[in-house]
Amino acid sequence: MIYTIISILYLLLYAILSLIMFPLSWLVRKINREKGDYMALRYVQWGLRSVRVTTGLKLTVHGLENIPKDEAVLFVGNHRSIFDTVVSYGLLPNRTGYIGKEELEHIPVVSAWMRRLYCLFLPREDIKKSLDIILKAAEQLKEGISMTIFPEGTRNKTKDYLIPFKSGAFKPAERARVRIVPMVFSYDGPVLEQSFPHLKRVRVIFSVGEPVETGDYDKKAWKELPDLVYGKMEDLLKEQEKELFG
Repeated sequence: MIYTIISILYLLLYAILSLIMFPLSWLVRKINREKGDYMALRYVQWGLRSVRVTTGLKLTVHGLENIPKDEAVLFVGNHRSIFDTVVSYGLLPNRTGYIGKEELEHIPVVSAWMRRLYCLFLPREDIKKSLDIILKAAEQLKEGISMTIFPEGTRNKTKDYLIPFKSGAFKPAERARVRIVPMVFSYDGPVLEQSFPHLKRVRVIFSVGEPVETGDYDKKAWKELPDLVYGKMEDLLKEQEKELFG
């Protein structure tokens, strides 16, 4: 219960500080877009790293050296918890937007920072709007903003390593012609949404795989890409399982 109390108090403090940092980063961005973007990014990353501490998350990280530093990429992750974003976004070096469910757009403070950091909200039932989001993600990739998507489309609550990927998840990368970087998460116990309000110390392993080169892909190769990435992510998850449970 102590982690719950500390987390709530910290989030209240963070929301108050955001009243200063949000307009300040906006003003800096008016002068220099990139500096303003990185100011906002580092503030949010500090907040997310602090959340890891206040909620008792014990983190092990593998493969950060696999993240390209000088180009936009599409990060593709498995989805077990909303902590997936908390863990990964605090570690990514460059400007990166996440493609999340449209319900997140209605959360005060959170949605404001997400929009500020190039995140997009994907409607599940509106095909036309979903296509618009995919096109927008591709445009941001072309502009040098990396994007992150969870191709399973929802949190995996099964015992399987992964659930089938949604069609269209890799379309932003295909349109922008960028590399794919797989990343995976494994937890040794229930986190946040499964245990709230009784938060307990949980160990999580975050692994980043080697980028998948797509420069010379034809239509057939792009069609086969989801299965290729699925296999790479499954292999990483198996390694994590051995590390967590032996």
